[in-house]
Amino acid sequence: MARQDHLCMKDTKQQLGSQSNSASNSSRRAFVAALATGATAGLAGCGGSGDGGSPEQTGESAGSGPQLDQHVRFYRGDTARTGAFPDRTGPDSAVSESWSVSLDIPRGARIRGHPFAAGGSVFVVSRKTLHAIDPFDQSVRWRVADGSFRGSLAVVDGSLYAPTRGSEVRVYDTATGEKQWQYETRDKVQNAPAVRDGTLYHASYSVGGQGKLAAIDVETEREEWETEYNYGGGVTPALTDERVFYVGDNARIVAATLDGESDWEFLGTYEKKAVSVGGGGVYFVRDRQGGRGYLDEQDASVVALDADEGNKRWRFDTGNEEIAGAPAVGSDAVYAASGNSVYRIDSETGESDWTATLSGGVRTTPMLYGETLYVTSGGEALVALNKADGSERWRTEAPTVGSHEPVLVDGTVYLAAGDALRAYS
Repeated sequence: MARQDHLCMKDTKQQLGSQSNSASNSSRRAFVAALATGATAGLAGCGGSGDGGSPEQTGESAGSGPQLDQHVRFYRGDTARTGAFPDRTGPDSAVSESWSVSLDIPRGARIRGHPFAAGGSVFVVSRKTLHAIDPFDQSVRWRVADGSFRGSLAVVDGSLYAPTRGSEVRVYDTATGEKQWQYETRDKVQNAPAVRDGTLYHASYSVGGQGKLAAIDVETEREEWETEYNYGGGVTPALTDERVFYVGDNARIVAATLDGESDWEFLGTYEKKAVSVGGGGVYFVRDRQGGRGYLDEQDASVVALDADEGNKRWRFDTGNEEIAGAPAVGSDAVYAASGNSVYRIDSETGESDWTATLSGGVRTTPMLYGETLYVTSGGEALVALNKADGSERWRTEAPTVGSHEPVLVDGTVYLAAGDALRAYS
């Protein structure tokens, strides 16, 4: 069933941001490249909750200044949610805070989700505002405030896809913040969108607990297909070149073709927290609780399935109550965080080769950059671990309460925590 989308541009109250520099930025590289621009505005009319807001321009266009050489376009790096950048390397020794930008957001609120980066901006989301920050001079290029954004974005071909806590996915121009179009779901949009080969994929859920996965053509702004299921857990879908993986009826892991046809299903437990895909495997995690079927044990677990057939490969129990999120997927292992520990789990055997223990617990699921894992700890530290043996490469003091996964771009580590975006180099 195809439906039209709505464009709505009204003035909203804008929020201000402030910045501080704690170190010289003279060593920061500036790359100049062409910034692709997205499609023009969609169909006229207004509908759903909120109008999407009008951008407040506070700096030069993101397409006219220095550009980032590397990007983070999707939640956990790619549409497969691997959390891995095998060709990206970071600092060899301990970093220090280079600068921070504090965002004027309501007291008690905080940034939602890890930073995203593309073109000339780093993008972060607070509860009420979408911000585009210049990483070269720390100015806020533009902001859109309307009070309903979620934390995970997608940035593709000059367009930024932003889910809301209402019933829309809104699409903005990355350079200016102007809204291009929006898609209305009739349900609450849940978690991170993905865009692949001109199609937007997103999951939503209703108040009654019904879930829905939909695919929308980004050129025509019309729905290609949708599938409904009896599960409102809101697990972010993961995509590969051939399939989309999501949590469907009765919390089954479902693999479907990119045109929405179900390929296989796996019933393991009623509660699933996150999914990532790579190296021929599908990995999902669940926290400690009762379940059904193959996974009726109580420990928090990482489970591996065969991506082609859906057969269970192995289950790794952490012995803890919860797992921080989807594991990072490397070439021959996955990396998960639970309690005070980070685990390397062999992709073939499901056995743990090493365990690294961090004081204060691990706050974020690992991100893998080259040979190094990045996490934040409850000991108020940003920590880099050697992926080969779990030894600590370096750590630096950092505010980690409310922190999200560290993002590495052009040799700089970006960390969103509380009400501020911080850069470490």
